[in-house]
Amino acid sequence: QRHAEVHCLLQLPRLSDAMGKDVLIVEIADIGPSLGWAPPCSRGCSQLLAKFGVANALFTNGLGKITTWPLQHDPDLDIPAKTFARRTADDVISERAWLDISEKLSHEHMDAGDSMRGDL
Repeated sequence: QRHAEVHCLLQLPRLSDAMGKDVLIVEIADIGPSLGWAPPCSRGCSQLLAKFGVANALFTNGLGKITTWPLQHDPDLDIPAKTFARRTADDVISERAWLDISEKLSHEHMDAGDSMRGDL
């Protein structure tokens, strides 16, 4: 299971493509034709968005409107220390999010190395 913000980051060709962009998070209510409260969570989503330079998180506020949270870019943010590593209980979703993003970064670095070798 993944939160929408992490899924969105993983769909980008490169995580650097998130820089300066906005993300819209929508929660469909369980009952009725309504939208739920959907801010980025503190279990990794808001931190990952900030780390990769997303400018604003726009989300449904449960009252039929969109709320905007500006995010401060923090490329050096230590995600594990700010999320799952500081919790006393297992936080599988947060840890999995970081592992998925780390794997994507690793593939991006390998792909960048391949394209550099191709230019020689």
